[in-house]
Amino acid sequence: MHKLTTLKNGLKIITSEMPHTSGVSTNIFVGAGSRYETKKESGISHFAEHMFFKGTKKRPSTLEISKIIDGVGGIMNAFTAHDHTCFWNKVPKKYFSLGIDVVSDTFLNSLFKEKEIEKEKGVIMEEINMGKDTPMRHVVDLFYELIFQNTPLGQNIIGTKKSVSAMKREDFMVYLKSLYQPQNIAISVAGDIKHSKIVEEIKKRFDKIEKRETRKYQSVIDEQNKPAVLINFKDTNQSHLILGFKALSKYDPQKPVLDMINMILSGGMSSRLFIDIRVKKGLAYYVRAYEHNFMDIGCFYVHAGLNSEKIEEAIKLIIKEFKELKEKKVSLKELKKAKEYLKGNLLLDMDDTEEVSSWFGTQALFEKKIKTPEEKIKEIEKVTAEQIQKLSQKLFIQNKMNLALIGPFKDEKPFLKLLKI
Repeated sequence: MHKLTTLKNGLKIITSEMPHTSGVSTNIFVGAGSRYETKKESGISHFAEHMFFKGTKKRPSTLEISKIIDGVGGIMNAFTAHDHTCFWNKVPKKYFSLGIDVVSDTFLNSLFKEKEIEKEKGVIMEEINMGKDTPMRHVVDLFYELIFQNTPLGQNIIGTKKSVSAMKREDFMVYLKSLYQPQNIAISVAGDIKHSKIVEEIKKRFDKIEKRETRKYQSVIDEQNKPAVLINFKDTNQSHLILGFKALSKYDPQKPVLDMINMILSGGMSSRLFIDIRVKKGLAYYVRAYEHNFMDIGCFYVHAGLNSEKIEEAIKLIIKEFKELKEKKVSLKELKKAKEYLKGNLLLDMDDTEEVSSWFGTQALFEKKIKTPEEKIKEIEKVTAEQIQKLSQKLFIQNKMNLALIGPFKDEKPFLKLLKI
């Protein structure tokens, strides 16, 4: 299904041939994100992502870039995460070469004009304001600040108004040079394409780039020895919380087990959290579990929007779900349902060129061995109820519990008393 070629400078090209599809998705992944930033640089990865759409020598404005993709009915975008940035587009297959040209041009030849940088600061300031005014989103930032405190991984991806307002063109040039190197880049293309043709298209644009040493991230050392709470007072009817723990890295062999725990807690509308907290008790509009995995560590948490007047009841119920996973083995019937849900979702994703391109592209960037969906399914099938209970006992520990909360509350003490498992 996929083929991988590594250029002499270390850049990886991975393709997925999907003959039945009408579109082609091209993703450029680079190992650059907020965890690579100093406090002074906070937000520079995300800011740079914005600037890649502000003009190149060939296409000197945002309009010149966007109208080309719009003109063929395609879409393009980018995103910044804690440990990587992605630039992508999707176009009808007859325009695949154009899609590659546009995303490569913006990636390699963006101008970063000082005037455009100053204008974009206003855009990002409004993005910061929007995030803080959107508690469902802002509580995630608070949780990362709490659980990964005093490390770059705990810094907001968008940065702060102080750090963003101080950024100059030279700051971007220094930062990009330290991470935007060929051995730190993976380009993934999925659709009705041929590997040899994609390699030819990419090689002529990227092959001459010489690699330089890249900066390293600061590893997280888990020194937490007691429950922690972080509250952001906001006079709202609905409270937003995240309750969670540090968890597994990308490379931990027990990751498939954690994937199954995630499915048992929040895999669909018949999952434990949805039924017990929303359906039976009516306490939440949204409630689900998430896992984020990085190269050295990860986190696992429950995210919910809840009735502020019944917040204590809801927290107790969430903790009860963690406790039950520690104390009781999952039934074979529930385990089978969770496995089928995860497998089914994965297979459905493989019908979408963007999902396929992302699946293989992120692996090419981070993993030593690239797994196919079929190999992932085999890992899922091997997970046992005993493994789920054992991992739950290892991860869901009282002194490692963290609660981030936005709502009409100021005192942390009542919430600290609730964090018992």
